Amino acid sequence: MATYNGEKYLSEQIRSILEQTYQNIELIITDDLSSDGSLRIAEEFAGKDPRVTVRKNAKNLGVVKNFLNALALSRGEWICFSDQDDVWERNKLSCLVALIEKDPKNMLACSDLAIFGEGLQAAHPSFWRVAGIRSPRKNVRELSFLRNLAPGCSMMFRREVRDCLLKLSGGGPFMHDHLAFVVGAALGHIVFTPAKLVRYRQHGANQIGAFHDSVINTERIIRELTEKVRFIREAPLDHTRFRLDRLLSFCDCLRKGGFRKRLSFLNYYLFLRSYHGLDQALGILECLAPSVYMKFKKMGKKEDLKVLLKRIIFTGWTILVLSCFIGQFVAPKFNRFLSWVR
Repeated sequence: MATYNGEKYLSEQIRSILEQTYQNIELIITDDLSSDGSLRIAEEFAGKDPRVTVRKNAKNLGVVKNFLNALALSRGEWICFSDQDDVWERNKLSCLVALIEKDPKNMLACSDLAIFGEGLQAAHPSFWRVAGIRSPRKNVRELSFLRNLAPGCSMMFRREVRDCLLKLSGGGPFMHDHLAFVVGAALGHIVFTPAKLVRYRQHGANQIGAFHDSVINTERIIRELTEKVRFIREAPLDHTRFRLDRLLSFCDCLRKGGFRKRLSFLNYYLFLRSYHGLDQALGILECLAPSVYMKFKKMGKKEDLKVLLKRIIFTGWTILVLSCFIGQFVAPKFNRFLSWVR
């Protein structure tokens, strides 16, 4: 757990971890020079429970390096990231251990989350549904670079993933959880459970929230993807498991690619989008007809595009239904009427 000025919710989160049904745990807390009572609260728990270890950073490291600093102190076979402001369901660890142990190739397991407000009032029953996430196939490989499907608080990963993460000099262009997702995809399978094992608290001070704008910015994708590929290539990892050249080829395709090339990357276009139907339709449109997509995009906000697409789909469906109705019922009767007139 990486803490920084989180005293408001910290006690509740630590208790939810220590009260897990799976009790063979160590809780490592690294504090990033909090100016509030976070360090004091953490040390109070450490004084009462030998499973808790607390360290204060010598200087402020920021969220990614603070998490990796805590990771370096871990000794367990399975590791979880914990935010300072959520609440874990009591069966979180036991569920994820059971899931990851099903296959030695399972390197990272993650769950759905239930979204709650600042006072832990229910806001939405499923983070996956809000973010448009659907459990993908186990082998996401280089697709993992495009989009992180697993918030850090939902993860559990094997020690092999931890060891690889510690070989890297910081997270580079990655957030800590996205980097774990990428490394897990390189080493083996990523597995999912729809169980809501975390109460994911949303408030004004969230580093990264559940509700975010998923509008696709092509230039940003090209820039960030290029930086991530460069970082992994220079890292002391076996990056041959990824098709890094294909990721760079996708960047070229986004800049200017012919129809056949764009079509070969259709799964990339779709992976970047949420799995809501209209977002997937936008991804297909961007892939197959980027000039038309850009015209739609210039017409207004994403919400306007959704309204327009709904109208197009409704119009098309109406035409299809009317055609079938006319073909099946109206046309035969009209033909009989003409025959009778003759």
